[in-house]
Amino acid sequence: FETPAFDAPVPSVAVPAFQPPAFETAAFAAPAPAEAPTPATAPPLPANAALVVPPGADDLTIIMTIDADVQNALYLAGVTSLDEIARWSRADARRIAADVGISEETIMNQWIFEAQAALFQSHTSR
Repeated sequence: FETPAFDAPVPSVAVPAFQPPAFETAAFAAPAPAEAPTPATAPPLPANAALVVPPGADDLTIIMTIDADVQNALYLAGVTSLDEIARWSRADARRIAADVGISEETIMNQWIFEAQAALFQSHTSR
């Protein structure tokens, strides 16, 4: 079996040397630094706002960064159970972060995890 096409001489072609394109450094300047976000603060509660625990509400202070003031703000926002916190989505965390004055990332990375862990522990210790 012969392949005459491969036996034929290959014509020589001059290939120019590779020249990388010239870049304009001004086009790739770093963007101006963004302003640092200001930390959110919890909305001020009225001076006479006492801690009112809704009937059947869980103790939300078992989550490390929830103190009595934040718990009261959560109760006022309608959040009363660990089960509710454990099921939050990113949109829920964003809404509650705006209402309570806690960062969305703290809610997503800590509160939801701790609420799930507390519920798991309470269901497995029965």
